[in-house]
Amino acid sequence: MGELEDLIKQGDISYEKEKFIDSIRAYTKALEIGGDSHVMADLHYKLSRSYHDMDRRRSDESLLHGKKALEMHRSLNDRESVIGDLMNLAYIMQDSNNIKSAEEYIKESMKEAGDDMIMQNEIKLTLADILSSSKKRMNEALALYRDISEASEKSEDYEIFFTAEYGIISIMKDRGEIEGAYKLSKEMIDKIDSICSKIKNKKERKEFRKSVSFMYDIASDLAMDMERVTEAIEIAERMNRD
Repeated sequence: MGELEDLIKQGDISYEKEKFIDSIRAYTKALEIGGDSHVMADLHYKLSRSYHDMDRRRSDESLLHGKKALEMHRSLNDRESVIGDLMNLAYIMQDSNNIKSAEEYIKESMKEAGDDMIMQNEIKLTLADILSSSKKRMNEALALYRDISEASEKSEDYEIFFTAEYGIISIMKDRGEIEGAYKLSKEMIDKIDSICSKIKNKKERKEFRKSVSFMYDIASDLAMDMERVTEAIEIAERMNRD
């Protein structure tokens, strides 16, 4: 493994450990060494993510590298990476309280996704998440989450389905509709159990439950909010049922 690969690996490890200053240092050194265009474009993306996660209130460096990554990935006709760049820029704009620009990046990524419905639903989830951060646009977010939920349930894309339902429950919780949110969360856990009953392989069942563990978390939190401690414990036990 050469110096460039070593630095990228160091940066990736530091990023995973949330040591963003170290990841920035490693990625910057790797960028200075240089490499093929794909590697350099990915490094700009990694730097953008590192700067953004280090300080979400400042967008100068994260935007600079994010836009450079987008420019380079476009020139390489790397559609998947272009979509990732656009999503990254949307999140940066969201954290800069520029919802309009965030929405524009998301719509651009939808065009890139074309007829890929799985990708479209993932992008729509990001848009719904961004809209839900604005009280004025929460109804739009709710409608979008419901559309995604319906479409992904039909296609049996359950991770997207449960993520959309989580978004709906979160909005209900934020609006003070605790009882309704709790009821829906328990219905979702029942649905998880139903899906798991059709998965014969124990390891696969565990992996599926783990992938939607956020549903158990919010259901348990809602039970605790209503001081239903016993129910919260039971929900946690259901997570480990297999």
